[in-house]
Amino acid sequence: MQGLIAETAIASSTKSATPGGSFSIGYLGGKSDHWENITRLMASVDKPVVALPTSTSSPEFRHTPGVLSWKPASTLHRKGTRILGQLHGTRNGNYVRTVLELIDTHGLDCVVAYWSTEMLGDLMAIKKLRPRVKLILNLLCHPMGLSKMKVRLQNWHFRRSVGCLDGLIMPSQTMRGYLEKNVLRGRNMPILIWPPFYSQHFFPKHRSAPCELTPNLLFLGRMDFYRAQPSDDVRGFIEELLDRGVHVYHCEAKGYAPRPNRHTFTYLPLPQAEEFATAFDASLILYNLKACRKKDRFEATVFDRLVASVTAGIPIAIPAEGYAASKEYLREYPAVIEFASADDLAKRLGDRPAMARMRIVAAEKSAGYIGERRLNPLIDFVQCIVAQ
Repeated sequence: MQGLIAETAIASSTKSATPGGSFSIGYLGGKSDHWENITRLMASVDKPVVALPTSTSSPEFRHTPGVLSWKPASTLHRKGTRILGQLHGTRNGNYVRTVLELIDTHGLDCVVAYWSTEMLGDLMAIKKLRPRVKLILNLLCHPMGLSKMKVRLQNWHFRRSVGCLDGLIMPSQTMRGYLEKNVLRGRNMPILIWPPFYSQHFFPKHRSAPCELTPNLLFLGRMDFYRAQPSDDVRGFIEELLDRGVHVYHCEAKGYAPRPNRHTFTYLPLPQAEEFATAFDASLILYNLKACRKKDRFEATVFDRLVASVTAGIPIAIPAEGYAASKEYLREYPAVIEFASADDLAKRLGDRPAMARMRIVAAEKSAGYIGERRLNPLIDFVQCIVAQ
């Protein structure tokens, strides 16, 4: 296997960033809303971003473990190869060769990876063969596990692999405190606290008329409880809201009985979802924490649905207990309802004058979260890393 990986070591580009000058950057994480967002943000300062696939996001690499074989690898073999790749660097020869060719062709100085520790194996493989390339992980979510054992393993894996990184970007001071305690443990690592901000491209160009059915609430989370993690199953709380007369709008899924004040919608691409969201009283940020033995993830992460809701400029409804990083993100956004129960939330939504005022404040304050206005710290951080 080492021989196969060595074959991918194409001659490195000699391009390097000049002090105080420009740098070339790649995005590792697969094409997604995150990819489009960072591309648009960097385009605003005339810095193109090169898309790099991950070994798991692209179908052409997902089932090719990098061994020369005339027959498809078994599921067990693929899983074993994936585990070894996570521990010692991705061993998918076709994948590594492709990524290195992209890095060399574009003369990349830096690669920023999104959004969790799942691509650490890919980053290790890149660092081994292109040590000159600076690697930064934008850690939007960690840990992923909901049990004590999974969280412990994920922190251990991150701790032993963090040496391949040249810097870390994270969404909150809460996440930083968590990593310093459970992962870094005194290790010196350049860190940027840079919350997730969407490009102005995603901000609603037009605001919809207020929903006529009141009180109402938008839920942008998963509703396919039969496929999701236990934390995504919030049926009980939504049923309580429906019982109290709140009109709840959520994504359509199987297994839900029709009710007069239940309303469903089909998946919408992010720009359309932002304009759709502007019609509602508030967006509900909620997970079923009672189903989780470990709640670390929900304390340290700023969720995509929260970022999308603030981008839409509507009030946020979030439990009074927990969700520390999300509340840190909302410090400059006063249109927030912190509720203690479904009954409490229903009463707050039922105060129509208060909700009308809060909607106005939300629409005004969301402009402060436009990514182009928050880009300088990221540019400065990457420039410093590249110049090292």
